[in-house]
Amino acid sequence: MIQMPRYDVRASAGAGALVVSEDVSEYFSVGRNWLSRNLPPWAPPNAVVGVLEGAGDSMEPTIRDGDLVMVVQNVDWRVVERGGIFVFSLDHDRLLLKRLQVLNNGDLRIISDNKAYEPDLVPFGDIEHRVRVHGQVFFAGGKPRSY
Repeated sequence: MIQMPRYDVRASAGAGALVVSEDVSEYFSVGRNWLSRNLPPWAPPNAVVGVLEGAGDSMEPTIRDGDLVMVVQNVDWRVVERGGIFVFSLDHDRLLLKRLQVLNNGDLRIISDNKAYEPDLVPFGDIEHRVRVHGQVFFAGGKPRSY
């Protein structure tokens, strides 16, 4: 079994949560085989992983308010360039859970899956100073959905 820390912080799938701390509130245990089957192909076998809670509705229906997300940490920029859902800080104080897309000109598009929210754009020259990627989401889940 592998123990993954659950951080006492919520990543905002909305306007942005204030980054307060990365204290561990508890641990989740998963089987080593399950983890290796579910990690992204780029992740090394000794990948640093963690669990945190999503907050808000901007990533619905993919991730709902209160869902737990599993994140691979220590992400190279090459991984971000491929796109996906990431946990990242914007402007040093907003912890976000969004889809990221690097455009052909190098700008970074921040996308909510909920179409009620417009995408944001960080110009290429501002990325280094405004964006810090903490990890890529590789698993998300929560209470059963009613349809």
